[in-house]
Amino acid sequence: MFLATRKGETDVGRSAEAEPGCRKMERLNSDLYLQNCYIMQENERLRKKAQLLNQENQALLSQLKNNFSNAKEGPSSTSNTTIHDLRHSSASSRPDYSNSNANA
Repeated sequence: MFLATRKGETDVGRSAEAEPGCRKMERLNSDLYLQNCYIMQENERLRKKAQLLNQENQALLSQLKNNFSNAKEGPSSTSNTTIHDLRHSSASSRPDYSNSNANA
């Protein structure tokens, strides 16, 4: 690449200096492009993982709510899982687990 100067002369020295700098910028641009592609792929992978975790969280929360509502219905419930709310109950109404190993 030759750059024209005054009176039709060419500046060979300047074009030789510009070429390596241009190649360096192109290489840097390519490297940044590849990094950007990798980041976008990783972002998509993490977005899908977060979506699956959110779905799992929603399913577990729904299951917990169902179990809790079944526990409030009473002993006639078909669920074997009982969730006790210990925040508002007195000590005498709490289940006694002290002798749970005696029957085992």
